[in-house]
Amino acid sequence: MRLTGKPEWRHHIDWLRVPAVLLLVVFHCTRPFDSEPWHTQNKLGLALERGAGFLLFWRMPLLFLVSGFGTYFALGFQSGARYARDRLLLLLVPLVVGMVVVLPPQVHVERISPLMPDRRSPMDFAGS
Repeated sequence: MRLTGKPEWRHHIDWLRVPAVLLLVVFHCTRPFDSEPWHTQNKLGLALERGAGFLLFWRMPLLFLVSGFGTYFALGFQSGARYARDRLLLLLVPLVVGMVVVLPPQVHVERISPLMPDRRSPMDFAGS
């Protein structure tokens, strides 16, 4: 089945997407300062922890809502197979790059951080 026609751009979806991504950035920027275990820790204050706790309730539902809108409207003008292929190509490349470029330094910082007592340092490694 071939679907044709160019969809009308929906600006109200963009205005949901903007705060969703901004909330995501702010939430992850506050993670090192709360009391839950994370990759690095710095006990800066209760205000940032409360702010991150507030964002916890809004960030993922808002992202899923925006994603669902995008999927619904995208499937209105392209086939499910093409949509799945486009999503796979769009998401697989950043996933692989992140796994190769971001994760090794992150794990290194976790292992050498004195604020993460449950983590093992490479210097303590005694295996083969």
